[in-house]
Amino acid sequence: QHGIAPGQSYRLSARVGTPQRTSEWSGWSIALTAALPDPLPEAMEVSAEVLGRNSARISWPRFCAAAGVVLEFRVDVSSEVGGALQRHSTAHTEVGPGESCSVVLHGLFAGTQYFATVAVRMRGFGSREWGRTGLRVGFTTDFARTGEG
Repeated sequence: QHGIAPGQSYRLSARVGTPQRTSEWSGWSIALTAALPDPLPEAMEVSAEVLGRNSARISWPRFCAAAGVVLEFRVDVSSEVGGALQRHSTAHTEVGPGESCSVVLHGLFAGTQYFATVAVRMRGFGSREWGRTGLRVGFTTDFARTGEG
């Protein structure tokens, strides 16, 4: 198999030359780990569409990522309780390269102000830690609507 796999460690040796002469191989390098660049949003825009008393859709722009990489997103939803933010729920979704993304949140409380933040990681590559995106939006669910949207 050819190519370099992200997340794998490699040691390298090299030589230089022309068609007439070639140097000896160099010694082995220290171990190097191949990495992909972090995925980045095409724009810093995130929106919240309130769908009713108990649900909302959070949408954000496409992310630029390496070809073939599937991105996993986590949306953390918090509300203010007693002057401090407390996590209410978390939603997950994944998309292929270049796809726009959104997630519908259910189980929200009517007439409540929420804050949603978006985190990202690459499925199957690199660290399993969630990366901060800087994408955040606030919204308030409806009092008046009687049904879920």
